[in-house]
Amino acid sequence: MTQARILIVDDHAAVREAIRMLLVRHPEYQICGEAASAQEAIYRSKESSPDVILLDISLPDRSGLEALPEIRVGSPRSSILIVSQHDPQHMRPMAMSLGAKGFISKTSLCHELVSAIETALASNAEDQLESIRDGRRDS
Repeated sequence: MTQARILIVDDHAAVREAIRMLLVRHPEYQICGEAASAQEAIYRSKESSPDVILLDISLPDRSGLEALPEIRVGSPRSSILIVSQHDPQHMRPMAMSLGAKGFISKTSLCHELVSAIETALASNAEDQLESIRDGRRDS
C-alpha cells in the first residue's frame, strides 16, 4: 500500500504537532514535510511533491491564499486543503476559486481532517485519470 504524502503548513508549531498527532493513527498517510511560512511552503512543495498540502491562511510572510497559486504551479499534482481559524463562509469560496480542494476550520479539525484528506485524494485520482483519458501529461 502506497502512503499518501502530506505537507503541513502552519506558523504555529503546536498546530503542526496536533495535525501530526491526528495523522499518526493512520498508516496510509506519511508526513513528508512541514513549513512555517509561505516561502517555505512554496519551496517544500516543489521539493517533495506531496499528494496533499494542508495550508494555513495566516502565515508570517504572506497569506496562504496569496501563496496558493504559486504552490499550485510548483506542485501541480498536489491537492491543497486550507486549514484555518478564519470564517469559512467568507474564506472557503475565495480559497476554492484559487484552486484549493477543500477548507477545514481549525475548530473542527479533529472531526474533519481525515475525511477531507480522503476526498482530496479521490479528487486527485479522478483528475489524473481524466488527464490520461484526454491524452494530457502533467510534467
